[in-house]
Amino acid sequence: MSFFLTNYIGIETSGYQPNIDNCTFLGGENSFSLTSAYGISLEYLIGNMHTSRIGDINGCSFYNMSVGILCRESSSRICTSNFEANEQGIGNVSSSFMNLGSNARNYFDSNFASIALTSNGDDIQLRWGHNQFYNGPGGYDFGYYTQRQNSEEPSGIYTFINADGNYWGDNEINTHTTSGNHPVIANYMDTAPLNYVLPAYYPDRYDNAGVLEDSCSYENASYAFRDILSDRLDEEYSQWGSCVDRSFKNAVWGEMDLYDLISYYDAQITQTPDSLSDLKLLVRDYQAKTFIELEDYQSAADLIELVLEDPESEVDSLNAVLDLEICYLLASLGQSKKPVTTNFAQYRYPDHKTYKVNHRAHMQQLMALLNKNVEEVPIPQAVTLRQNYPNPFNPNTTIEFSLPKQQKVKLTIYNIRGQVVKTLANGVCEKGIHKVLWEGKNSFGKPVATGVYFYRLEAGGKCFTHKMLMLK
Repeated sequence: MSFFLTNYIGIETSGYQPNIDNCTFLGGENSFSLTSAYGISLEYLIGNMHTSRIGDINGCSFYNMSVGILCRESSSRICTSNFEANEQGIGNVSSSFMNLGSNARNYFDSNFASIALTSNGDDIQLRWGHNQFYNGPGGYDFGYYTQRQNSEEPSGIYTFINADGNYWGDNEINTHTTSGNHPVIANYMDTAPLNYVLPAYYPDRYDNAGVLEDSCSYENASYAFRDILSDRLDEEYSQWGSCVDRSFKNAVWGEMDLYDLISYYDAQITQTPDSLSDLKLLVRDYQAKTFIELEDYQSAADLIELVLEDPESEVDSLNAVLDLEICYLLASLGQSKKPVTTNFAQYRYPDHKTYKVNHRAHMQQLMALLNKNVEEVPIPQAVTLRQNYPNPFNPNTTIEFSLPKQQKVKLTIYNIRGQVVKTLANGVCEKGIHKVLWEGKNSFGKPVATGVYFYRLEAGGKCFTHKMLMLK
């Protein structure tokens, strides 16, 4: 058992990560006002064929930190850990897939957000994790620093997080988000802390692949996750990104042929349309990680260099810089000592001290950019009505609309016969993003029947209508 008292970083890893068990991290009294204090910083976590699992975090405690665990392009499993009095319990940055599902049993009581996600490429596994979420005054279960996608058509990789089987101290999920979205769904909540009674439900393909992983049938699990990604079924598109990550991890744990995985990723990149650029970039990232696992650092650097030469955003560029710095570092530590050649040799440093100074500076630049993007989320220039979420739903669903200026609005629910079921809003609303919860009840407070319903927004002299499905 180890104890870390820090005003900056307790444990910092890049690339390979050992298991971290039974450690306590305590931030200094100035953690929130003067410096950032991180318990564990995980970056660019890849596999390790010399261990049975990619570095898990078990039985750790985090107190008074800016962020308990800061993750960038990482996918550790976190179990039986306590996060108390932190600004953020877990901070996900840029394509992280942390695993807190399947009986993880973590405890959260944060000052701001128990889990914070900072880009469309972040996801977290929570289903049946039996984690406990509490919050201090003004705190949230989830904080989003981005406009996470949540629409009928799959225009990106990630849409919602399935949080079934966890305990919420307020009996509801509290979020703070710049977009107004509420992309967390929990149809089944634990009724008490550590309640392990599961409701009757039908496991989907993703659940079944997870069972294979939990039973150490890694090869079968890797192929099962690949099947989901390859089929590209619309009803599974919220799982595509996670399947990229879990197909890789299981291939490493199962000591499978990684060149076969690289060929599979090649096929996926070819199959992926430009409209899903986030997914295509993610697959290429994991292809680079696979080359690093094979200690083919030049091939990994070549893929990272493609992003640096033509980045879609400043965030993508900074992530590629951080990845290339790590690639150079791991190559210098590898057995072959074979030099890596790119057009960006400025990110190859003469010693580890110089690497750490520059790498941390680039990481801080990335975090500052993400925070800047939050502050600059624009208000729509026209009235918009978004698709309700979840949909189908039972019994609650959220309807979101945006207004470019203060104006009178009316939001009404209709049944399939065109009869008014309930009026949710009828009055003047301020400009900005608004979300309204419908609890599946009519104007008399009685639950409505299964079926198709319509909701209509009247604002600015125009009407907008969308369809939704109540499914019991």
